[in-house]
Amino acid sequence: MLVKGRFIGLVAALFGWVIEERQSGGAIRAGRAKSGDDRITLLALSPDYFRGDLDAFVATRRVRVLQIQERWLTRLLYQFYPRDVQLRSKAWRFMNPDPTQITYAARQEYRSFLEALLPKLLSKFRVDCIISHHINYLPDIDWGSVSNSLGTPYVVLFREGFLSHSQREHIRDRLERAGRYRFEGTHVVVHNEAMRQLLIGVGFAQSNRISSLGVVRMDEFLKRIASSQNATTSAKRVVLFPFIVHEKDVDWFYPVFRDTHIAFAELAVERPDLQFIIKPKGPQRLFEVWKRTADPAFAAAGIDPYTLPNMTIRHDLDVQDLILNSAVICGHQSTTVLEAGIAGKPVIICHFKSIRDPRYKEHIRLADQLDCYELADDGQHLKELILDNLEHPIVASEFVERRRHAFSIHVSNIEGNATRQYLDLFERLSSRRSAAETMGRSSELPNQVTGLEGERNSVS
Repeated sequence: MLVKGRFIGLVAALFGWVIEERQSGGAIRAGRAKSGDDRITLLALSPDYFRGDLDAFVATRRVRVLQIQERWLTRLLYQFYPRDVQLRSKAWRFMNPDPTQITYAARQEYRSFLEALLPKLLSKFRVDCIISHHINYLPDIDWGSVSNSLGTPYVVLFREGFLSHSQREHIRDRLERAGRYRFEGTHVVVHNEAMRQLLIGVGFAQSNRISSLGVVRMDEFLKRIASSQNATTSAKRVVLFPFIVHEKDVDWFYPVFRDTHIAFAELAVERPDLQFIIKPKGPQRLFEVWKRTADPAFAAAGIDPYTLPNMTIRHDLDVQDLILNSAVICGHQSTTVLEAGIAGKPVIICHFKSIRDPRYKEHIRLADQLDCYELADDGQHLKELILDNLEHPIVASEFVERRRHAFSIHVSNIEGNATRQYLDLFERLSSRRSAAETMGRSSELPNQVTGLEGERNSVS
């Protein structure tokens, strides 16, 4: 009723009530209109997808982080968009709608509404920058586009980075099928240079509007590694970071998934003196996807891993805690392999002989750097390698250096300065906006905000 009646002030009051503020240690409180200091204020859209970045920003005390939960963004969006528009599985087709699509008129009307609503919210909370977690997340895109046009920078922290060649091509194809959709915000931050070059290459945004700054959540991990280099892991604990088999990969990749899980469970049965942990990817919906594939494989082998006293299966465990406190790490197609590698841990990649055929190479992450890890040929070999590494856990120094190099290419700067670089960028964008407003050139603001060409090298 408020939206249909265009009661902008009342809608603004409602959204002002649901805006939250993050505190140190993960606490959440009602958002305050004023910060009480000179920190810049970030407004995070759909905050649950930032994977610890927001808390890392807050901990620096350099920024204030406000947030709006996804459910409020979608409730407002669906006042304009048809209810049958699926925001997740079909998002790419709605990024650049033409007049024949059902979202075209809806988006025009929605953005007109946001042009009236957002100035009230942004000024009330003195928002300096709006941030999102993904380049094609529809609940965020309209807010970002409108805020940018109004003079408040919109920055996307795109966390899809560690990909195989085929996955990168899939992103390229989706962007091109979206009608060569152009970024409507201020700046995109990606994890590595490969993703930066991909987005530049497809014309998603100009080079001076995309920076490769690494992964914020890795900074603290790198500090923990440095402080625990001389520590030893006493527990005979083995961790498997499993992967998900997508429907299109079932024929060639499912046997690796099946044999990996069966071998891991069999070894838990054979060695009750050891502790085994399987940490599937979260949140709960992804955990359920893993279970739908893994549970039948366990059942076919006659093993119920959930009843084994020395087996733990949980998706909500802390990855980095597991790495630092375990003796051997097993995995495939995941950044956890790279993280465990720089921690100096024995790392076994389940890159079985059955998928080493050259025709599968484009689907394999880390394909050109696999030789600095131990590779299991099959399930039986995986068990042998686990036991051998428990007895001889020392990793050769030349392998550690090569793993550090792989980490720096695919994940983040080994110096652990990603957080500082992100915050420097936010402050730079905010100061440019303030300068433009001071000089009375707010109509030129989007160009002024994005004009970082002269500073790209220092940012990237």
